[in-house]
Amino acid sequence: MNPSFLSLEPMQELSAPLFAGTMGVRRTTMVWQTSIRDAECRLCAVVTQTQWVMDAAAPRAAEPG
Repeated sequence: MNPSFLSLEPMQELSAPLFAGTMGVRRTTMVWQTSIRDAECRLCAVVTQTQWVMDAAAPRAAEPG
């Protein structure tokens, strides 16, 4: 993540996993939360994202074109 869009001042970011879900025996979803703080350690933003983990062997959809 690039927090430079928030300010020209130095920013700190810390990401932590909140959840690693399972479907069967494999982990297929992950939820991460990132906190962005300014140089004085004031909280500027919190971003929560969900990621879907796909099996590398799974067939991919055909690309348009």
